[in-house]
Amino acid sequence: MKMSCVNLSRFALSATLALIFLTVPASATGYVFGVRGDSTTINGKGFVAKGLRCSQSLVCQWATDSLIFYLDTFKYYGCNTISVFIMGSRYGNIPGFNCDGTLNPVYSTRLGQIIEAADSKGMIIQVGCLYWGGTNAKCSNWGQAQVDTAIANTARWLSAHNYRNTFMDPDNEAMAGGIIPNKVEVISTVRAVDPAIIVANPWNDQAAFAAADLAVHVGYHNNTKPYIESEGCGSWSYGSDNYTASAIGTQHGGCSSSSMAAQGPNGFLLADMWLQADTAGGLGPNMNPGTASVGIRTQLEALKTAWGSWNPPQPLTSMALVPRLSIKGNTGLDEVRVFDVRGKLMDRFKFSAATPAGLIPRSINTGIYILVHERNGQIIDAVRMCKFDR
Repeated sequence: MKMSCVNLSRFALSATLALIFLTVPASATGYVFGVRGDSTTINGKGFVAKGLRCSQSLVCQWATDSLIFYLDTFKYYGCNTISVFIMGSRYGNIPGFNCDGTLNPVYSTRLGQIIEAADSKGMIIQVGCLYWGGTNAKCSNWGQAQVDTAIANTARWLSAHNYRNTFMDPDNEAMAGGIIPNKVEVISTVRAVDPAIIVANPWNDQAAFAAADLAVHVGYHNNTKPYIESEGCGSWSYGSDNYTASAIGTQHGGCSSSSMAAQGPNGFLLADMWLQADTAGGLGPNMNPGTASVGIRTQLEALKTAWGSWNPPQPLTSMALVPRLSIKGNTGLDEVRVFDVRGKLMDRFKFSAATPAGLIPRSINTGIYILVHERNGQIIDAVRMCKFDR
């Protein structure tokens, strides 16, 4: 949207920005995960989720940093989706929620780092909330109300950051389902916070599936909505030596390139001991793909054979620069202000018409922003800043 020569006082700025923001997609990320009928989408285009289950990525900062480091490698092999879990993760004991249902800022910061790094690669993050199997990181006094609070706080956090390259999985494998008698209520808490957040059904519950946008893993599903097999594909066996040193990299899903190719249109995330191991003694998690005999390289090569490298569509937004002083012949501007999509002032530049163009500061931001050009306290131009000519 572009509004030329809008001769308004500063007092009318809020109304003007509100009008502009109505036309701006509610996303500060370049990629938006969505659902259309029985298919998933990315930026409105057809999308099949293919990737890795990296549930322990928040366990410590080095694990987060390692995942981010290897995103380009995973993308080369065809991965476009990564799952991360906030609380629990078998043997990981990640305390991503405080027992009052608030997000632990140490872990939410790491999650934000992963989401933003993934967005820069055109990748989607499955935000898992509770993963209570085989973990000590859970709150024994929790029931429906506490779960609702934690899920709502996660939705608020995603919404406040405009993280739209995401979808939520409230309860991995329904492991906490025994304390959640009303699954629909959990999904409704997300809807109440932000109806645009995509939320999955992880339970064998038809009513929850009807309320959700899609289903994952063991969740009830039919062909009316998308389904993502979010843990493994083909045959899957933990084996008898679960998550210990001798099992790492040797017991994984029997996913050949043909079985991976056959997964379309359903999405799938590969799970492996190499990615999620007993963290005691530094055994895991291992983001490095490893070798053909140990690690996930064989799986990744099969994925690339079946689907090729991941080449995302163009992002909704691009790097944007404050334009030169002269805008369509107007050399009288004395101020440029930059707002984000929520109306928060991000940058402010003051200069005179005589300021050489080379000395005007450049604002380099990723995302959708609104540029407001002013002269003598009046709005001259308002520009939605996605792509534009300088």
